[in-house]
Amino acid sequence: MNIAVTGHRGCIGSRLVNLGATSLLCDITVKEEVLSELERVRPDVIIHTAGMSSIDRCDEDYEKALTINQYGTSVVCEAAEQVVGSGRVVAISTDQVFDGEAGPYSEQDEPNPIHSYGLSKLGAEAVAQLYGCKVLRISRCFDSYSSDISGYLKQLQYGFEIGVPDFFYRSYCHMDYVSEEIWRYANLFFTMPEILHLGGLDTISFYEFMRHVASMYGHDKRLVKPRGPLRDYSPRPRKCGLNTGLAVRLGVPVYTVYESVLRMKNE
Repeated sequence: MNIAVTGHRGCIGSRLVNLGATSLLCDITVKEEVLSELERVRPDVIIHTAGMSSIDRCDEDYEKALTINQYGTSVVCEAAEQVVGSGRVVAISTDQVFDGEAGPYSEQDEPNPIHSYGLSKLGAEAVAQLYGCKVLRISRCFDSYSSDISGYLKQLQYGFEIGVPDFFYRSYCHMDYVSEEIWRYANLFFTMPEILHLGGLDTISFYEFMRHVASMYGHDKRLVKPRGPLRDYSPRPRKCGLNTGLAVRLGVPVYTVYESVLRMKNE
């Protein structure tokens, strides 16, 4: 199976390249560039990871978010249809297409985004499905370079208490594991469902997650204190996360929070 990837410099895209994917070296909003790369690579499947993923940046420049996330997906899907055939793209999406009122969410739940990033990614999903392509949704991915986690760990290392949000719930999974799950899906692309949720097996609050991290790193988890919002955020889904039961039944490896945090510690 010849698998190509957009966004090869990103956290997930670069890992997929390490797993064997071929980089598409193009601006996804420029059709001529995408066509040229697809002609060069002639992939069987394209994993479309390129996108604008910062919630704050998408709120600040919604037009740019739509251009990259929605229009860029349209360009990739249309170019793929012309060069390698219809329905050959899997678009990477997010649990942020949901409103966070009743997570974790299954593939059958109705999206209802509440911020610009979620709206742009739901638009990207719609475009992908219009071209007969597929969608993978993921939740919170992390590694040892994740700025919020590493910042908290530094404070714990010096014995300081940390106040951690207890109102955001996500399905936490190490980026290595998420990338392996996506790679597994891509290699079984033609037998996989049109929408699938990947990520961690457990949906917990960020506060609970950091208690796991503190314990794994040998710090006193009593130093991790729950807190509410410190400032007015733009809207954020709170009880989010994804139900990965279907992925488990399909034989895609799905990992616990313990396994993901251990992977981070051993990086």
